[in-house]
Amino acid sequence: MRRNAMKRIKIRRLLLPALVFSLGVHALAIAAPDPAKLVELTVEQAEVLVAKKGRLSLPGLTWLSAESAAVLARHEGELELNGLTELSGAAAAGLSKHAAVPGFARSDLYLNGIRHLSVQAAEALAAHKGCVSLHGLESLDSLPLATKIAAQWGEVRLGVTTLTPDVAAELARSRGVSEDRSRPGVVIRRGDKAASILRFDRLTSLGKEVAQALAGADGVLVLNGLERLEAGAAEQLSLRKGTLVLNGIKELSVETAAALSAFPGELVLKALPSLPSGGAAALARHKGRLYLTGLKSLTEADRQVLGKHPNLVLPREIGFSQ
Repeated sequence: MRRNAMKRIKIRRLLLPALVFSLGVHALAIAAPDPAKLVELTVEQAEVLVAKKGRLSLPGLTWLSAESAAVLARHEGELELNGLTELSGAAAAGLSKHAAVPGFARSDLYLNGIRHLSVQAAEALAAHKGCVSLHGLESLDSLPLATKIAAQWGEVRLGVTTLTPDVAAELARSRGVSEDRSRPGVVIRRGDKAASILRFDRLTSLGKEVAQALAGADGVLVLNGLERLEAGAAEQLSLRKGTLVLNGIKELSVETAAALSAFPGELVLKALPSLPSGGAAALARHKGRLYLTGLKSLTEADRQVLGKHPNLVLPREIGFSQ
């Protein structure tokens, strides 16, 4: 009996270092990884990362499992996942449970690499009780998600290449820069009453119906993806107030110029290289501030006509600046 007991003690002594080594290897395996270097995320790694509060950025992740998303949703702080190029409905449902970050004008979920969302993923993100950033989104068909985005603080900036009238109308309701509605049941307003900003840099065409819907947007409307603008769409845009930025327009018909002249706010056309015949006379009737700083040349007759504009900015090398 005594010999057997001694053998067991010796075996334990031999096994103990191996056990300690094994535990050490396991501890190293689940030690806090470098978030900036992660290209894949296991549930175990996610558990370690969410233990630390504050902003968590995982720029190398291009895909996220539903299981890891559910763990990340428990993170207390801003969650940056701008490397993700796709998001399943299940993963979106997990992330939608991420709690809103306290404080005005702060996004909770950054998903600026996502270009397309399924119906399920869009519905899940629409239910998120906080602010989600989707600057790279190329298509938006979900009205609930459009409603959510319009209610958030900050510049509404999307990479959409097309818009339907109903989605455009919902986005036009945004008062983002002046109001924060991303927290459930709470509306926080800026004291300086800053203008809201609705920005589409990849929208390459604009029909009359969508233009009519966007005319409901107050503040700054940026349509820098447009290279041309039909007169019918320009007529609708001229009915709105605020600032209209069309820094992609490279060709302007006299009909479109005449339609834009009725716009009462600040009109920005910094990419327009020349004016059509009669264009100067049409734009001279515009009453707000007018930027034509992209003009490459200007006839003396057009210069004199534009000189009647009360608030015009031209390139220094070809004209005057007021």
